[in-house]
Amino acid sequence: MNKTNLFKAITACVMAFVMVIVIVPFANNVHAIDTSKEAEKALEDKIDTLQNEQAELKKKLEASKTNEAEQEKQKEYLDSLVLSTQNEIDATKQLIEEYTLKIEQKTQEIADLEQEIEDKYEIMVERLRFTYEEGNASYIEMVLESESFTDFLMTVERVGSMLDFDRTLMHELQASLESLEVERAALEETKKAQEETKNALVVKEEDLQGQIDETLAYIEKLQADQDALIADYEKAKAAEEQANNDIAALLAQRAKEQAEAEARAKAEAEANKNNNNNSSGSSGNSNYTPKYGGKLIWPVPGYSRISSYFGPRTLWGRYDYHLGIDIPAPSGTPIRAAADGEVLVSTYHYSYGYYCLIDHGSGYATLYAHNRRLLVSAGDVVKQGQQISEMGTTGSSSGNHLHFEVRINGKVQNPLNYVGP
Repeated sequence: MNKTNLFKAITACVMAFVMVIVIVPFANNVHAIDTSKEAEKALEDKIDTLQNEQAELKKKLEASKTNEAEQEKQKEYLDSLVLSTQNEIDATKQLIEEYTLKIEQKTQEIADLEQEIEDKYEIMVERLRFTYEEGNASYIEMVLESESFTDFLMTVERVGSMLDFDRTLMHELQASLESLEVERAALEETKKAQEETKNALVVKEEDLQGQIDETLAYIEKLQADQDALIADYEKAKAAEEQANNDIAALLAQRAKEQAEAEARAKAEAEANKNNNNNSSGSSGNSNYTPKYGGKLIWPVPGYSRISSYFGPRTLWGRYDYHLGIDIPAPSGTPIRAAADGEVLVSTYHYSYGYYCLIDHGSGYATLYAHNRRLLVSAGDVVKQGQQISEMGTTGSSSGNHLHFEVRINGKVQNPLNYVGP
């Protein structure tokens, strides 16, 4: 092949690569970022469940206002409705935080992608400037300057790689631009969802305040109606006495089981000692057996006032024996475990409202009543100072306060003999 024909062949080869770059459409291989919505879906499902729960409670509440047999449950329904609404508000706030985090992440991803596009664009501009200034002849000259056939083949391959690089760079730039649009759309969608959720939160918080106002109005109505108040008091007192007996029996049974477990463990240890059995196997009860040690701490840090003391008192014009002390504080104030222990009871009671009972071992137990919400369940092991509930006015209560009891071997004691603010 003479030099003229070789020149024509090389020119055709180079121009073919150039045509591929200029004419072939950009590849549409954009891969949108997979933004998982599992967390949002779980919170949205929880909010839907709570809304359905509130709808049912509202139906029961309306029925209780007209059905005499159901009227005594009005306060319970009101307490449950407030709790459910508060739980929905908490879930909504958590969803808003989830959106906020995703917006921050998406904003950073967009900024990174924009910088990547800028960098690629600068490279592309340089490549286009080189092509414009040098022309296709520059590639041809690189080939014609080959000193041997082997050098020629290597140069042709290098030229092809350079042209492939230009084509790939343009494809990547196009893909990055399309990805940027996808990310911007996703960001706007998340911002819109967050704004809608914030608006829903405002409405729900207004709904909660309305429910709280209704609860307080119900309490005021009872206070205004002396006969109904006394009847409610008598019923609450009877329920409290029954609960007191049940709690005493529960703690007595608990103490008996712990004593039996300790006796078994002691007997097994003695038997192992006599048999020179030094194995590390389990001995006795696997249940948690808390051991009381040290001083009980005040359950409502920062609030030392006592509105009602332990012992005899006059309540609504009648003699009453108060089983604990009342510590008033704003609704939602954290209530903390007085000592390490195991939660024996965590439930709603007609008189105590939402309450929990904690066994601290060695015959010690504490009770926390009238909570707005309980944060522990029966069987949970808690640490001293751990938040177990939120201040409220559920059950037979005329204002936000904690009814706090100390029991030793099942019997109520004056809490101030064991704990102080």
